Amino acid sequence: MALYQITAGKLEHAGGFLKEYSKEHPNRLSARLGLIEYHRFQKADAELFQELAITSDLAYSYKQYTLCQRLLLELLQVWDRNPEFPGGRSQIYDYLGTTFEESGSP
Repeated sequence: MALYQITAGKLEHAGGFLKEYSKEHPNRLSARLGLIEYHRFQKADAELFQELAITSDLAYSYKQYTLCQRLLLELLQVWDRNPEFPGGRSQIYDYLGTTFEESGSP
């Protein structure tokens, strides 16, 4: 239901369910991606940053390297807006480089 609400553009109704569902099913990639959409909609950079980091790790563990790269690039954008967030550009770029190595990209 919540994923339908996200695809239908009714993001304000999906957040509560997705947060609870993600707690119960932390390795569910679709729920994590839904939460990212929700946090974008809410313009909640702290939550978005955290969810992007978690979801990029999850995508990497599932060998979804292209998805992981897209999430890390967005993570860089959020970090650029909020340089007080943990980590930094060098850490994110290092992780991004690892995904390219693992995927066999030149």
